[in-house]
Amino acid sequence: MTKGVSLRDHFAVQVKYERELREADDRRYSEVQIERARALSYKEMGDQKALELAYAHQQFLNEKANNIRTQIDRERGDQVSRAEFKPIADFIASQQGGSKVWNTIVGIALVLAGFVVAWLLRGGT
Repeated sequence: MTKGVSLRDHFAVQVKYERELREADDRRYSEVQIERARALSYKEMGDQKALELAYAHQQFLNEKANNIRTQIDRERGDQVSRAEFKPIADFIASQQGGSKVWNTIVGIALVLAGFVVAWLLRGGT
């Protein structure tokens, strides 16, 4: 007949096993908490970097928009307004009542003058 294990020895082994199991669980839990904290710090760093990049990108877009707006405002200054064009329009309207021959001569003269100016601007000799 084999000799059995006493109840006291059995409980002592079981208590020791449960204590080792709890210690291993506590150690794993601590490691998981450390890794979770590390992952959270990486996430926070990534979020901060993303905000910085988004801010820099928005600054770049605002700068480009301001440059385009400035260019448009500058180019608008080169255009003739209706008020500035009115005397010329009135003169043309008053001249349209004249003879058709005179209007044709003036038209041809203006076209020739345009060709001469274009030729001179090209460095014609």
